[in-house]
Amino acid sequence: MRGKKQRQHVIAFTLSAALCIAGNAHGYQFPDSSRWTVTATDGLIFNPSQGKPTTVTWSIIPDGRGGSPTSRLVSFFDSLYPGGSGSDLTQRPWFFIFEESFGRFNELSGLNFVFEPNDDGLAPTLGNVGIVGVRGDIRFRAHPIDGQISPNIAARAFFPPNGDITLDSDNTDFYGNPEFESRGARNIFMHEIGHAIGMDHVESDDAFILMEPKITLDFDGPQLDDIRAIHRGYGDFYEKSNNGQGNDTAARATPLGNLAMNAPLRIGTDADDTVVLRGESDFVSIDDDSDIDFFSFTIDSASQVNLILTPRGPTYLQAQQGNPSQQVPVNSASQSDLSLVLLDRDGQTLLASSDLAGLGMTELISGVALDGPGTYFVRIGGQQNAVQLYELRVQIVPEPASAMGLVLGLSLLRRRC
Repeated sequence: MRGKKQRQHVIAFTLSAALCIAGNAHGYQFPDSSRWTVTATDGLIFNPSQGKPTTVTWSIIPDGRGGSPTSRLVSFFDSLYPGGSGSDLTQRPWFFIFEESFGRFNELSGLNFVFEPNDDGLAPTLGNVGIVGVRGDIRFRAHPIDGQISPNIAARAFFPPNGDITLDSDNTDFYGNPEFESRGARNIFMHEIGHAIGMDHVESDDAFILMEPKITLDFDGPQLDDIRAIHRGYGDFYEKSNNGQGNDTAARATPLGNLAMNAPLRIGTDADDTVVLRGESDFVSIDDDSDIDFFSFTIDSASQVNLILTPRGPTYLQAQQGNPSQQVPVNSASQSDLSLVLLDRDGQTLLASSDLAGLGMTELISGVALDGPGTYFVRIGGQQNAVQLYELRVQIVPEPASAMGLVLGLSLLRRRC
């Protein structure tokens, strides 16, 4: 049940080299009704459909507060990462685990996670919504959960509109493992954050996915299926530009900068594999059939432009948790039929378009003359109500010599001879 009842995931995590993930025809498990609809910063989000950028605050419940049993998160992590003290938790040696976990979602999506340094310690309940200066939308606490160290329940989380996360403070060996910059703890945190923003469990026999019901050190953070889910819920990184208004008009186009001659520019280059490395963040998408992305580029002189729009993403197996026999291939490069439009410097006049290639195919605009310096615009859309990752390539090339120029050149050459 969603809505009035709190939905909570109690997750058993074990360290494992094997991967087990799941999916459906579109991949991921993120019902559109799961996302945040009211937050401390944004207030009530009108028309809270998928793909809308959202600011979500997070805080840490003080020790001795947070209901029964009370939280001991600060002392727990102080024992694992000693050397910090005082009321400013951002100065603790362990704070980077929280900061980088939330920061990774900021890098990959339209989510804007902000640390709320205050928390009044109220017990996590549905009615205790986030309030700026009082408590975060998502709140962390820690206490013993099942009395075991491994394998066991390592964490649990509520779905929106609560989102609070509880860590098992019996897991000293796991949360205190510094290997790969505390990757185990960060993967747990990011998995639970996934639930806190509305993502459910999945299984797969051939892909890396963060939202599987087991944890592993074999990858770091959200993988491609997870990123597609996050984009479905909150849009890509550029959707939170222009004060959260996104890049859906020419006036709010994402600037690609001043382009040099014969120097191709590419955006959306990291979406070719189910494995996403920690440093990869170049993912762009259309999240449904109403989403539009505008980009702009500037040239210094008359030239020609070549545009290539390619849907991106691998094919992998996926199904909802508990249904491994129902895994189906998800072709993430064939989710929405993309369209490509080139507009003049006024952002309205059509110079060229391409919308004939079909689902999963590349759209191409080639050799279009740009008659002078200035800023031109590219518009991208999709026909299906689905997330489609893509790559856009823009290249400026010199104008070909005119026929008159060629004749004059030949004439001068003959005279020299």
